[in-house]
Amino acid sequence: MELAEEQELKQEVIAELFQADDNRQIGRVLRGETNFGISELERFAKILNVHPKTFLDFDWE
Repeated sequence: MELAEEQELKQEVIAELFQADDNRQIGRVLRGETNFGISELERFAKILNVHPKTFLDFDWE
């Protein structure tokens, strides 16, 4: 996830802030290998200090 890289947040730190039981799941989300639900969207937005709509702003073709 580019936002995490820009803020120099490591996967382990995000997993800790997210209070995730499985650090690997956070890694899959950050690499775009899996999706996350609406409830996780808000949590990721708070951790990365961005508005949730940031994750939904993409080009549609």
